[in-house]
Amino acid sequence: MKLPFGSGCNLISVTHILKSSPDECRDQFHNKNTFMKHLYVLLISSIFFFQQTATAQVFVKHDASGANNGSSWADAYTDLNDALNNASDGDQIWVAGGSYTPGGSNPMPTSVFRVKKAIAIYGGFSGTESSLDERDPAANVTTLNGDINGDDIPNDFSTNRFDNTIHIMYVDSLLNGAVTIDGFLFKGGHTGTDNTQPGYFWQGGAIHAQHQVNVRQCSFTGNFARTGGCIYLSNKCSGSEIADCSFTQNSGSSQSAGIYMDNNSETVVKRCEFAGNQTTRGACYAYFCFDVLVDSCSFSGNVNTTGAGGAFYNFNSVGLTLSNSSFTNNVAVNSGAVYYDANQLQFVSSENFFVKNCEFIDNNNTGGVGGAFRNFQGSYTLEDCYFENSSSTGSGGHIRNDTNGDNVVYRNCTFKNGSSGGWGGAHTCYGTGNYTITNCTYLENSATNLGGASNIGFGAHVMVDNCTFDGNESQNSSGGALSLQNDSTTLVVTNSTFSTNKASGNGGAIFSGSNSSSSFVSIDACEFWANEANFGAAVHVAENGVPESSFEASNSIFGFNFAMTQGGALNMIDVDANIVSCLFFNNVADGTGTGGAISNNASDSNHVEVLLMNNTLADNFGLLAGGIANWTSDLVASSTMTLQNNIFRQGGALNYVIEAGTPVAVSNGGNMSDDDSMTDILNHSSDLNGMEPDFADPGDFNYQLADDSPGIDAGIDDGAPEFDLLGNPRINEVDMGAYENQNVVKAGETLLENNGMLSLSPNPAPGGRFSLSLENDWVGELQLRIYDITGTLVLTKEMNKAAGKHSEALSLPLRPGVYQLLLTNGKEALVERLVTF
Repeated sequence: MKLPFGSGCNLISVTHILKSSPDECRDQFHNKNTFMKHLYVLLISSIFFFQQTATAQVFVKHDASGANNGSSWADAYTDLNDALNNASDGDQIWVAGGSYTPGGSNPMPTSVFRVKKAIAIYGGFSGTESSLDERDPAANVTTLNGDINGDDIPNDFSTNRFDNTIHIMYVDSLLNGAVTIDGFLFKGGHTGTDNTQPGYFWQGGAIHAQHQVNVRQCSFTGNFARTGGCIYLSNKCSGSEIADCSFTQNSGSSQSAGIYMDNNSETVVKRCEFAGNQTTRGACYAYFCFDVLVDSCSFSGNVNTTGAGGAFYNFNSVGLTLSNSSFTNNVAVNSGAVYYDANQLQFVSSENFFVKNCEFIDNNNTGGVGGAFRNFQGSYTLEDCYFENSSSTGSGGHIRNDTNGDNVVYRNCTFKNGSSGGWGGAHTCYGTGNYTITNCTYLENSATNLGGASNIGFGAHVMVDNCTFDGNESQNSSGGALSLQNDSTTLVVTNSTFSTNKASGNGGAIFSGSNSSSSFVSIDACEFWANEANFGAAVHVAENGVPESSFEASNSIFGFNFAMTQGGALNMIDVDANIVSCLFFNNVADGTGTGGAISNNASDSNHVEVLLMNNTLADNFGLLAGGIANWTSDLVASSTMTLQNNIFRQGGALNYVIEAGTPVAVSNGGNMSDDDSMTDILNHSSDLNGMEPDFADPGDFNYQLADDSPGIDAGIDDGAPEFDLLGNPRINEVDMGAYENQNVVKAGETLLENNGMLSLSPNPAPGGRFSLSLENDWVGELQLRIYDITGTLVLTKEMNKAAGKHSEALSLPLRPGVYQLLLTNGKEALVERLVTF
């Protein structure tokens, strides 16, 4: 040590301080008083230093032959119990390789290694080391063994177990600091199962802790408990850390074969392996915990033959993060890998349980739901997770969700090859919760019943954005990718792609209609390619009861879809619908009485209203009609289809046919048909019959209007959408069809590229509540205009912006759906899409 303030007096001990020359030091400190003050401080600091560095090493070696006092390797204790009984706070106990049994030379089932001080216990020494860095736990296996008779049978937790100690190690409460346990193999601990006794007798087969512990570089095998087969952490153990440990072939008869965390806060489990355990409720269990982190762990081959959760169990914990971990080949009756039960929580934050960057492969259940994961009435987030080859005998090939007002968020996840013997090949979205699914990929999932990728029902509100659904299948039912059931269920899908999905029933990509009324489906900026079904190869929507269900499709493309019976792209039964700025091309319906692009049907006493505005239907084929087949039953059914600014050109197949009944179709003008099948309907002065629309390059599937097309500026502005399928503004007089020719510049408001100037958060906006933020050089009066997908102006609001950034919280009376939000200063305008649910 050196004196403070730059003194050159080198001090090694308090004695040396007293022997130093005061005159020499006084010269540097200038006066006696200053010197004495610094000397006093130095004395106190030195005493504190010696207290802090006085940690003793206590040595344990099972075959030592010396004084048996723990003072050195030669004189090491031969019994770990002696070292623990004589330890002081801050001591380090170094234990040489070998086997140590609680109770020493006279072990009994009640014997235990009891830790009564805040100490660190290290295993893995050969018996010659002088520093911790020299030890090698892998080479010098240090076993703490609860098998007194040494007759345990691997992976058999009923034979020859009466002699085993009920714990191997017990960590006492009310210690002066954390206990470190590092470098041991724990085996053969075996508690009782009678939970009418105090918890001590049935919790923690290897370690029962009543104080904060740091367990590192330890292995656990052959341990058993009713609760916490290996480690039980009581509610006094907050802040504990379990790191770099392995838990293999242990057993738990009720609550976890590995770790059980009981009302812990800020406990960390990291870089641990859980493999081949026989368990009930997981190999790691968090019970009413707060802010627990489980990170970089692997769970493989764990088996639960009686209940839920083969690998991990979360019961009503808040702020729990499960990250960077893998789950492989875990099996349970329900939820093969993870079970999450939050039915007693009042919080509905999606961060209650945060699962990030985890991998779930080849997990399954044997008689229930959720091949990999089950959520029961919980709010949680999945982010950057990967699911593959999960299977469920019931619903939810990968995940079964049941919510009750909760919030579930999926971001950047992949669900591949999930298999459900019931509903939802990848997952279900059940209950009155809000589900927000963004940037996710669904590949080749399958369900026996509804929803090859996901089944949605029981009042769920689901928002899907920027997702991909490819090759999913409903094998014996409907909804190759997504399906809806039950009343008041809502689905909003934006910016997503559906390709090669298949249903043996209806709705190759999306199905709505199983026992449902008052359901709502909205599709915006989506693409549907080569999907297959019996009815509605891309989308089938139907309602069963009162009030009516409704459907919206906007700015979407339907191409190369195939229906075996009717509705090559879209089949609708008894639903009110708005279809705006969509392209339908090369869709096929192969049955009689069909519409190659759209089949519209009314069968009950509810009058159906359907609006088609600014759509392009081209090169579709159906045995009855290539474009639209319209049908009503012979009962009291009625429907009205309103047409405005559409282009119909099927290249030989009929554009419009009444299949049966008395459906009504009317024109608001601005429509074009290349044949005479619609002359009785397209009777507005602006309608064009028998006219070729002159597409830019239909042979290359480019259905934008050529510069000389008769459809340019030939539509009806009243009620037309503000933007076309590509998001371009409608300029001058609106064009016919889904695309607006942009070769003429419109005077007036100039649409600016947004580039982050205008932002909305959150978006999707639940209940129409969101914050608007504008950061540009505009100053003064602004106008906010909100349009629905039909181009109807639903709301205006005046604003005033000062220099700099403008932020405003808004709560607007908007029903679920997709809107265009336009903000203008009168000369320039910014547009952002808003989704509400």
